[in-house]
Amino acid sequence: MKMPIIAIAVTLINLVLAIFLIAQLRPVSAQQKQNTPGVLRGRSLELIDSLGKVRATIQIQPASVVNGKSYAQNVILRLIDTHGKPLVKLGAGEDGAGGLYIDDGTDHGIQLITNKSGNFIRITNADGKEQVIKP
Repeated sequence: MKMPIIAIAVTLINLVLAIFLIAQLRPVSAQQKQNTPGVLRGRSLELIDSLGKVRATIQIQPASVVNGKSYAQNVILRLIDTHGKPLVKLGAGEDGAGGLYIDDGTDHGIQLITNKSGNFIRITNADGKEQVIKP
């Protein structure tokens, strides 16, 4: 007689615990928006592919002097092929902005420049022929 009473008591305790635990369940949801940072900060960023090769970079270039000409600080975005050659470059600085779209990392392609001294498009073919378009 005592065994069925203990079994019923344990069953009732288990039932109460199960109801309590089910009542505590909440639907799965994403983290609250305020916990997600709104800004990614840094001095440079690299995107790599599944093989670990750098495929895109965005960097802040410090001010520099090249061949006696001063260049202000600027930002450059490079899109790079699987062989490590940059095929697209976009840059912006105090003195203007530019874009370079090249084929297989060589000197032929399209260059777009806009700055205080003027704007132009330079198109260079694989055979070295060049055309500059100015307004």
